Amino acid sequence: MPKSYSGPIIDAHHHLWDFGLGRHPWLATTAGERGGLGELGPLRRNYLPEDYLRDASRHNVVATVHVEAGWAGDDCVGETRWLETLDKSRGVAARYVVHVPLANRQAPALVEAQ
Repeated sequence: MPKSYSGPIIDAHHHLWDFGLGRHPWLATTAGERGGLGELGPLRRNYLPEDYLRDASRHNVVATVHVEAGWAGDDCVGETRWLETLDKSRGVAARYVVHVPLANRQAPALVEAQ
């Protein structure tokens, strides 16, 4: 039987959110059950780096990539700004994949902000 991998892991896709910020409209109780996602009740709470670390504690995760989590469309750089405030000392959200509204006039602001 092959031995399970026990080396370092980079989690290439996860999401974080601070539910209290109200910036994830798909999580709002008024959003309904969109797109076949099913019951969203269990997700309607904060999911921050310490939550991720707790859930991944049995694995050797050394870094992660946060993929945009449906941040409100009226603030296309807000999620990145929020992610920049998080403690990354343990590798959570070390890198980001952000939503870029290409048809939106704010898109050039994303390039300038980086």
